Amino acid sequence: MTETFEYLVVGKGMIGAAALRYLSCGSERVAAIGPDEPVDAQAHDGVFSSHYDQGRICTQLSRDRLWGELTRQSMSCFAALEAASATHFYRPAGMLYIAPGADVRAIAALARATAVDHVSPARRDMAALCPSVVVPAGHEALLEMAPAGIIDPRALIRSQLSIAMRQGASVIRETVVAAEKTSAHWTLTTDQGRQFTAKNILICAGAYSNCFGFFREKIAIRVKSETTILVKVSGADAQRLSGMPAIGYQIDAPRISDVYLTPPLVYPDKSIYIKLGANTDDDVILHTLDDMQHWMKHGCRHPRQDMVQALCDLIPGLDVSSVQVKRCLVTYSDHGKPYIDALGNGLFVATAGNGSSAACSDTLGSLAADLMLERTWPAAFKRADFGVRLMPDSAANP
Repeated sequence: MTETFEYLVVGKGMIGAAALRYLSCGSERVAAIGPDEPVDAQAHDGVFSSHYDQGRICTQLSRDRLWGELTRQSMSCFAALEAASATHFYRPAGMLYIAPGADVRAIAALARATAVDHVSPARRDMAALCPSVVVPAGHEALLEMAPAGIIDPRALIRSQLSIAMRQGASVIRETVVAAEKTSAHWTLTTDQGRQFTAKNILICAGAYSNCFGFFREKIAIRVKSETTILVKVSGADAQRLSGMPAIGYQIDAPRISDVYLTPPLVYPDKSIYIKLGANTDDDVILHTLDDMQHWMKHGCRHPRQDMVQALCDLIPGLDVSSVQVKRCLVTYSDHGKPYIDALGNGLFVATAGNGSSAACSDTLGSLAADLMLERTWPAAFKRADFGVRLMPDSAANP
């Protein structure tokens, strides 16, 4: 029997879960379809998601005014979301930027222009502000104060979904593998062979947006491999680093760039880890579903020593004897901003987080829901900034 809804959200990651919650405020016939996290990733044959993690950095200064405002609006909702769902997902730990002087001054200028609370400590003052962190030679520091901090993606999604379900939304824990438009509605078919229909669908499928025929023409996204490392932290080190902020480090190195790391975080295995990520010289663009699945299951298997060394340079004396690799996917739009758009015939899209969507996912979900519910677009943003671009014919079939 086919179930019918007014609105269906394809994907229940951070953006999809937020969109579902906002849609459930305006309709009683709304659902999200998306798989749960696989128990055994190596045996998993379905899609993956990069939100299978405990730490995402939340900062208003990472890119520009647009990203800062998207994040600011999301941050303003966190306390209410945590209270309404009885789920703790946010830690206002602050954000420390370490970069050459000219870059730090540019970040400080953005902070002043957008009224973000910050300090630019001299090297001699770092011991008081961040006693366990060393600023490498040739670099300066800027500390963005709370509410900058760390999101637990898994817990944020639980929070959004629990509120949405309490408001009457349905959550279908399957994977959409086909979409078909008729004159009256959309029909979505899942990997379990079930079908669901809706007048309006919202594609929040991230890296997999072009994989299942949702769009007549592929949208212009690039899916990049990304490698992070998880460094297991001893109880003594966890205590020593208990007040550590998130860190962004503009490293001067030949093979890695744009280093970022979290403070120590408790992961599902009950161990404590610091997560460090970076752009690396062996990152690749993944064109097909098979490419993405192969990367997530069989990609980089051994920790890069230059990533480990970057962590040791920032936090001297840290025990790095236990390090593991974690792979993920980053989805980029053609214009460097998220795609949130109405494509006609009841088809909507909210995707392409450009590596920064966790912090502002609540706002992105709200914007997508406003479009579907035909509400006025918020004055704080220009709708044209979020418009979808299509792949050239030459790139649509790599």
